[in-house]
Amino acid sequence: MLVLFLSTHPPQLSSVPIPHLPTYRRIQAKDRILIILPEHLESILALLKTLEIRGKPCYPKVGTYIWLAASSSSKVMGRALVAACLGPLSKTEWVAYRSHHLVTSERLYGNHTYAYKLEQVERLLCPIEIQRKRGSIDWQIGRWANC
Repeated sequence: MLVLFLSTHPPQLSSVPIPHLPTYRRIQAKDRILIILPEHLESILALLKTLEIRGKPCYPKVGTYIWLAASSSSKVMGRALVAACLGPLSKTEWVAYRSHHLVTSERLYGNHTYAYKLEQVERLLCPIEIQRKRGSIDWQIGRWANC
């Protein structure tokens, strides 16, 4: 025999916050935009890749938020906190960090290979349209970005 108990009280709603995607309207003049290959940017935004590999250090940017844009696009797709700048990476470190940078080839920049540790990555709900500065392949300053 199956017995059902019907309640006249409404169900209790959970107080767990609903995750949301941040929305931003403008990029400030002093902000930095890191230009990234589209496939690497997607891996970063999907939280699969936590180290971005570059040929130059980014020590002044450690502890700051940066914007993230694909090299083939005129849209900022997200932002992240630069938590650390590792390097130059040795061959041993390169191999040890492979699951974090997802690059299967040898060190891209030889003895000048650095890893930017990205944390608190946020994918934007509404990408921000920007004007790309001609020739920018690594960093772009915010003052060039706003349309």
